[in-house]
Amino acid sequence: MNKAQIISFLCLTLPFPLDVLAEEKSPKISSLPTCIMPATQPELVKKEAIKTKPENINTAIYPGDKIKMKHPSGKVVDAVISIDNDNIALVELEEGDTGYNLHGNWLTEYKIEHFRNEGSSHNSRPVHEWVFGDGRVNLGDTGFNMGFVLKKVSFKNEIHDTSNNHTDFRMTEMEVRPAYAYETGKHWMMFEAIYLGKTGYEKPTVAESNAYLIGGDGYGFRPYYRYQATDKLAVNTDIKWLTEDKGANGADSGKFVFYEALLNVSYRVTDDFTLGTEFFRKEGNDYDKNGNRGSNVAEKEIRPWATYHLDKHNFLLKMEPQHKRIKDRKGNETYSAKAWKYIVNYSYAITPKVYFVSEAFYRTEGDKEIDGMTGFDDQTTNFGKVGFNFIF
Repeated sequence: MNKAQIISFLCLTLPFPLDVLAEEKSPKISSLPTCIMPATQPELVKKEAIKTKPENINTAIYPGDKIKMKHPSGKVVDAVISIDNDNIALVELEEGDTGYNLHGNWLTEYKIEHFRNEGSSHNSRPVHEWVFGDGRVNLGDTGFNMGFVLKKVSFKNEIHDTSNNHTDFRMTEMEVRPAYAYETGKHWMMFEAIYLGKTGYEKPTVAESNAYLIGGDGYGFRPYYRYQATDKLAVNTDIKWLTEDKGANGADSGKFVFYEALLNVSYRVTDDFTLGTEFFRKEGNDYDKNGNRGSNVAEKEIRPWATYHLDKHNFLLKMEPQHKRIKDRKGNETYSAKAWKYIVNYSYAITPKVYFVSEAFYRTEGDKEIDGMTGFDDQTTNFGKVGFNFIF
């Protein structure tokens, strides 16, 4: 609407009092609704509870103008005047939390990941994972937040050899991840601390007497950083360092200490289509209970990806070629392989605050060389998950 155009009787219903249009405060309004009268009727404007400075007594309010308002919490916040299709004036709070209201997300899902021919074996190991809660709770706009995970993992590993032995595994895991996030200009960053705990049992053969308790814990940290170079181009990093009990058998079996580093570059081609590439590296060492270093594991990947949005539908396609190698404590290579993973991810907005989520991938790991020998069957992995993500 042109500022020269007259605004006629735009009626504004507010859930709380309207303060001064600038920095100056005026007496609170005691009755609702309040109407913003046309600038061509100064005698009516004078009678309204919305008052301007004396020298600006005839100043009109136009769509897009910013005003100051007092929130019920007592905090003075910025708001913007707009008009809907019925010529009703609306007051919209600018982005930002006005208090300490908790908000975030809660994801619950089921996953199955089926491994075959791991290492030099011909095993079959379907891993079931029930995620009861995976999400993050934010404390208003303070930057403080808490991530959390609670899940149950189980599998039965069939060795498929003459002994007919198998391993029955059950584990409950939880993580808490307190963090602080900060944003300034084009920069966004978050630092997260990690604690994880796990407990369960393992039964390596069919004999019930061979079942024993397992468990342990771990800790680490994870800094994130994002730089919005332009409206379309963004770069973000994700670095994770973690030490956890090795083999899920508790601290007496030693520790596994590793880091993961990821650099992601994304470019928004259109409002609905984005392309990107991730550069990923993971490296870790295991240690026995006396602190002596054992094997070293390293993985590196280059991951091209694309996302597409169509109405309430969201799609992600991703490829993850990987090179993996393991060396012993003397530096001799004991394992190397090349892998490819193909990922399809889909989500659907059932409501603005409830999303259906799903993912499937297929992975092959071939060109195995184990202790200098080759000719092993390719390892294959099939994965699927379904769940719901709740926004609050």
